[in-house]
Amino acid sequence: MAEFDIEAASELQDILEEVLNGRPDGHRCPKCGKGTLIAKVEEDVKVRLECPDCRTFFEWRM
Repeated sequence: MAEFDIEAASELQDILEEVLNGRPDGHRCPKCGKGTLIAKVEEDVKVRLECPDCRTFFEWRM
C-alpha cells in the first residue's frame, strides 16, 4: 500500500467517526486538501463523502 493510501485511510477513519457522531461539516479532502467534503448518510446504512474540487468520493456500508 502506498504512503498516501495509509495516510488517507487514517484521515478518512477520523472523518468517518466525526460524521457518524453528528459532525458532518467542515472536513477537508485528504486527497487534494482543497475541497470541503460533502457528507451524506443514507438511512444509517451507507456513508458517502465526496470532494467537489477533485471529484474523489469515498463510500462505506455499515
